[in-house]
Amino acid sequence: MRVLVVDDMRIIADTLAQILRNNGFDTFIAYNGETAIATAIEVTPDLLITDVFMKDVNGVEAAIHIRMLNPDCKVILCTGRPDLANLLHGDNMEEYSFELIHKPVSPHHLLARIRGLCGVPYASEFPHVD
Repeated sequence: MRVLVVDDMRIIADTLAQILRNNGFDTFIAYNGETAIATAIEVTPDLLITDVFMKDVNGVEAAIHIRMLNPDCKVILCTGRPDLANLLHGDNMEEYSFELIHKPVSPHHLLARIRGLCGVPYASEFPHVD
């Protein structure tokens, strides 16, 4: 499974990507929305995990664009802001099915959400979640 991790905070993107790599995912990293779209064109991810609030192209805009390029790509939005729910219920958002995870995210919780969304083995079956 190819996963594209996007966050403008490099330490977060790198850490999430390493957790996913340790658990057998083919993982790619982008540090902004524009690079995420370019990377998605190149690697066609099965799953996009993206921060929401980034400069220029935010995570929701990147997710919409990537979903237009690859309608089968699953999307998990990550945010530290609880008011995001209002943004996801705005105009034309009904047609998109994006999962939402609030930061900070534990590895077990992230892997469980991926399992639920994409049908991969349950988080407790992963060998490296630390």
